[in-house]
Amino acid sequence: MVVALTPYLKAVADAEDQKSEILKWVGNLDDEKVLGDRVVVATYARPEKIGHIILPDSQRQEDRFQGVVGLLVATGPNAFVYDGPYRLMQPAPDESDEDYQKRWCSSVPKVGDWVVYRPADGFEIAIRRASCRVFKSESIMMVASNPLRYY
Repeated sequence: MVVALTPYLKAVADAEDQKSEILKWVGNLDDEKVLGDRVVVATYARPEKIGHIILPDSQRQEDRFQGVVGLLVATGPNAFVYDGPYRLMQPAPDESDEDYQKRWCSSVPKVGDWVVYRPADGFEIAIRRASCRVFKSESIMMVASNPLRYY
């Protein structure tokens, strides 16, 4: 399995637009049905060169198994649901329910967002030879603006 996913990791690491490269490998998931509160996250692989540091090929495999950031590519119908048992944040003191719901909705990760997670919380799968993980939505810890900041 390691060898089969290496081309994906190399392509993502070498791409100028990593988000587009990941989406190209994963392809269209409209016919797939992610169940319940589950989400699918495609693995991010760091570029070969970061600043003056050149990462070895073995690091790409480490990103696959121990990476903490990925691209959200699909969500189930109950992922990040406002009135579900999972809450992204606590209501502020004296905050109206309407204001809380607006704040909640602005914080929910969306397909196409970089997200941070704990790798052990997910189940690894390959979608069209792209390394992905399936998580419960509560395992997504934050939305990241730049995946290079996290390792």
